[in-house]
Amino acid sequence: MEDLEGVGEKIAGALRDAGFNTPENILNSSIEEIMKAEGIGEKTAEKIFKSAQKLLKPEIIAEAEPESEEPVSAEATEGKEIAEEKSEAIS
Repeated sequence: MEDLEGVGEKIAGALRDAGFNTPENILNSSIEEIMKAEGIGEKTAEKIFKSAQKLLKPEIIAEAEPESEEPVSAEATEGKEIAEEKSEAIS
């Protein structure tokens, strides 16, 4: 369990006491079920769940991330809108 990001000895112990012995157990549970572990609130449960996803199913995380992290400039967006308007006017 300590392989999960943000899970230290204390949280790992609470998760084990609640029946979560592997990252797979976490991934096959709901946030509400994870919250039943002593001392784990909603935000922590969400973080643990996302960490299990990242560890076990990195392709899901990659698919959910945007293709480019570069911000789109106002000029680029404006140029695209102008091109679309011209295309519509010609049609």
